[in-house]
Amino acid sequence: MISSKRFTKEEIASLKKLFEKYKEDEKFTLNDIAKKLQRNSTGISKRLKKIFGEEYSKIARNKIGTYKRKVSNEEVKELFLLYKRGKSAEELAKSVDLKAPPLRIRMKKLLGKKYEVVAKRKLKDKRKIQKVEDKKIKELFELYKTSKVSLNKLAKTVDINHETLRYRFEKLFNKEYRKFGRIKQYGRKITHDIYRKAFEEYKSTDISLLELAKKLGISFETIREFFIKKYGEKYREIAQQKYDASEAREKGKLAEYLALSYLKLIGLNPIDVRNKHILNGTLKRPDFIAGDMFIEVKNSYLRMKSSGNRKGYAEIVSTYLGKKLKLNNKILTKGMIIAISGFSPDVKEQARKDGIKLVGLENIKQVFKEIQESA
Repeated sequence: MISSKRFTKEEIASLKKLFEKYKEDEKFTLNDIAKKLQRNSTGISKRLKKIFGEEYSKIARNKIGTYKRKVSNEEVKELFLLYKRGKSAEELAKSVDLKAPPLRIRMKKLLGKKYEVVAKRKLKDKRKIQKVEDKKIKELFELYKTSKVSLNKLAKTVDINHETLRYRFEKLFNKEYRKFGRIKQYGRKITHDIYRKAFEEYKSTDISLLELAKKLGISFETIREFFIKKYGEKYREIAQQKYDASEAREKGKLAEYLALSYLKLIGLNPIDVRNKHILNGTLKRPDFIAGDMFIEVKNSYLRMKSSGNRKGYAEIVSTYLGKKLKLNNKILTKGMIIAISGFSPDVKEQARKDGIKLVGLENIKQVFKEIQESA
């Protein structure tokens, strides 16, 4: 019988030993550990995460194939459109070196109800489509080629979704359907030169693949397939970079929103100077000003020195502290740095010496909690 009681000291010791095997043996799974300890795998997972933290999480993700190759949110959204058009989660997962369950989880997390609606519809279609024989699909394809009837109308004649019919056409007629369907749908052929220029635009601007496909008047799956075939990993790297940049912007906005809410709750009414040149002698500016205090907000973990485009503690302080404000000629004699992801030990030590106030996520949560409790 599987136990749900607390782990004993002996079980914890055994679990730590089994974790070493879990790390070294690719075939040794969480279920294997659970069987040996006569425990539920969910309980084992929670305990391992508590003991080993991110080390366990990283290994577990690799074990189930969730991140054999990092797949960006943008790619997941692209895959969802293919999923919506009839392709199975198994096929799509295989194309990006994932397993189907993790891909479904990613789609559900990113797209919520949109994914659930499509998943339910696909399940219904799967039952219906089993009743439509290949012979009938071939008849519909001939009709599709020789008349102006739309894919949607043809699908209704056999009571299936038009995306499902498109998938059947692709599966049975492959290149013939792709070539003919493209010409019929868009009325023109996209040359390799047009694709090449499109890739240059995708690479050098902020345009998304969906926007680019719309601009060219073709389906996004068509342009995506071409980019993968022609540019391979280079395309994937650019897609990942675009996602990372987009995610960083979103996280930055969230960090600034939390910081501003916190500042107002503690009684500061800061001036937003993110888009103003307010310091004499430099175009650089902090996020907010409160009296003679500069306030800088960082989403990333703050270290002493700068790295790439991430400002470090030393640069922030030297850039703002002691500088004169254009609007009232005040000198910035104080500073506050809000870093959602925390601070390195040497930053904390130096901030104490400099008299710079450091605010982390825990500080913000505590203030929110106190406000709630007093409401």
